[in-house]
Amino acid sequence: MRCRPTAAPRSDSKSGREKQGQTEFPIVGMGASAGGYEAFVQLLQALPANTGMAFVFVMHLEPEHKSMLAKLLSNVTPMPVSEARNGQEVERNHVYVLNTAPVEVLIPT
Repeated sequence: MRCRPTAAPRSDSKSGREKQGQTEFPIVGMGASAGGYEAFVQLLQALPANTGMAFVFVMHLEPEHKSMLAKLLSNVTPMPVSEARNGQEVERNHVYVLNTAPVEVLIPT
């Protein structure tokens, strides 16, 4: 996964960045083999919907195997869950599933 900051209006004051929705936030990445699904579920079930963080999950699967991880995880958390797509902007309080193909996402700055 490659992350590229997006060009965004900047302000010198913290309150200016917050008004424009450009505050920084953590992006938490976790990876596992196919046996790690239950750990992903337990983590998401323990988290509130408004953590202020974005989550990226990567599960090692055979390349010819179609991943159902995004659909499965969407059933265990109130946060939106989606497969990461090229050019997608990362948002707080969202869960992204990264498949085996490289993806470039946009991180607000």
